[in-house]
Amino acid sequence: MQIPLRLTMASSLFVLLATQSAQAQTLTPFDLDRPILTSDAARFLGANGGKLLEEGQYRLSLAGHYQRDPLVLYRGDDALGSLVSSRTQAMVQGSMRLHRRFQVGLSLPVIVSQDGEGLARYGLEKPGENGLAAPSIDLRVGLLQQTFGDPVDLSFDLAGILPVGSKSALARDDGLSLRAGIGLGLRQGDIEMGVDTSVWIRPETEIGDDAAAGKQLLFAAGIGNAGPGVRVEAVARGMFGLSALGNGIEAHAGVRVPTGRWIELFALGGPGFGTTAGTPQLRILAGLALLKPADEEPPRKPAPVDPCKGKDAPIATCPLADFDGDGIANRKDKCPTDAEDKDGFEDKNGCPDVDNDEDGILDTADKCPLEKGTERFEGCPPPDTDGDGIVDPDDKCPSEPGPKEREGCPLRDTDGDGVMDDVDNCINEAGPADNQGCPKQQKQLVKITKDKLVILDKVYFDTNKATIQSRSFKLLDQVAQVLNEHPEVKRVRVEGHTDDQGNDAHNLKLSQDRADAVSIYLMANGVDGERLTAVGYGETQPIESNKTKKGRATNRRVEFVIASEEP
Repeated sequence: MQIPLRLTMASSLFVLLATQSAQAQTLTPFDLDRPILTSDAARFLGANGGKLLEEGQYRLSLAGHYQRDPLVLYRGDDALGSLVSSRTQAMVQGSMRLHRRFQVGLSLPVIVSQDGEGLARYGLEKPGENGLAAPSIDLRVGLLQQTFGDPVDLSFDLAGILPVGSKSALARDDGLSLRAGIGLGLRQGDIEMGVDTSVWIRPETEIGDDAAAGKQLLFAAGIGNAGPGVRVEAVARGMFGLSALGNGIEAHAGVRVPTGRWIELFALGGPGFGTTAGTPQLRILAGLALLKPADEEPPRKPAPVDPCKGKDAPIATCPLADFDGDGIANRKDKCPTDAEDKDGFEDKNGCPDVDNDEDGILDTADKCPLEKGTERFEGCPPPDTDGDGIVDPDDKCPSEPGPKEREGCPLRDTDGDGVMDDVDNCINEAGPADNQGCPKQQKQLVKITKDKLVILDKVYFDTNKATIQSRSFKLLDQVAQVLNEHPEVKRVRVEGHTDDQGNDAHNLKLSQDRADAVSIYLMANGVDGERLTAVGYGETQPIESNKTKKGRATNRRVEFVIASEEP
């Protein structure tokens, strides 16, 4: 029966026979397997995309692997028969991060059962039903990694396939074979993308005048979701002969379902198309994996406590300390908890002169010895002319009562638009209250309140960087304008926050870098740096759940908190 190749989803190994009367060729054993399942699944089940496991992680997995029609023999368009019609394997894999940029993996497949038909008329015997398959060891070097702040993940990969296994079951080559290539990928928000390309250098296996197995160019590209929870992926694979006969393409879909902190179930599979040996009509893999979480930062030891720090420590056990800071050690100080006046007279023996109101001015020089005062007013308290509770030296409007927040000046509406100056973004331009007192054509993105500057948009950064995107310049320009028009806001804490994706220490540093970048931008727009404090909180202060994409996006934020005191 004629079966056109273009309608056949089975892999094909072309047996080119000159004539029916020509001498039949016996199939030389070779390794029918192809690299499909990654040992670490750091990015995808079916492609590594340049990504390494987290530092301190390792992964162990056990999978079942089924293939339908991985080896069908043809003469022209005529199917001669399925030399291997089905193959079922068990596969043990492991991978471990050894160093900051190095990772090693191991794959050990075993053929559990294999079926097919012998083609004696062509000199081809039925392959063996089971046996050990060729194990492989792979080394990955992370040249670039996003977890280190690099823009992408890039790795060099080298795998060695050992000439160990059953020849009769088509489970090994006659010599050592190597795969060398690169992986490239990145995570963009909640999406993972990656590609792999490599060259497979292996012994050639000939049938007639052509190579059934030999050097091949391997390619894989995948896309899927990132983060915790169920993960799905789509991977396309290509195998192109350099010295081997034929080409093949496979399309796979995969899913990973966590069932605990350490365990996940997984499955991967799909159809194959092409003419190269080892590309089945259908491939299915499924199993479970043990994935150790990344190392957590060890708790820091508390700093040792100085037993002689503070006035509550026993004086007898701290004779060399100076509790009152008057320059006289406790063992020589008659008043070890009261500083002397340091007037140079040795007869004081460390005891102070009299200062009844404890304002630091001795009664002999204090014009108000029973009231705390200042040296400027000779020991008397500063006057408060307008009686607003703010003394004249600190009162910007000493003859008009006003609140402390306005430095003693009364609340005003300078532009007469009905919006008081303390919440008016445009003090000298009239505008409606719903636009923060600014003209309507100047749409406001910042709202000043008692506790913070509320931003009506968010500050956008490049992924995994502290680079402010240009679409946030307008927002930050308005933050700077509001601060410059409100000098009564003495201190603002610029807070950086992240979601819980990635390494905790990296997130903490990233949030600090972003808070610093925003502070620098504000200073470049005229805000006094003495008014700004940048603090990164990492993932420690979420305002929504990190289990959803929307919640993680909300948690990645910058806030401007009005601080009453220096941190």
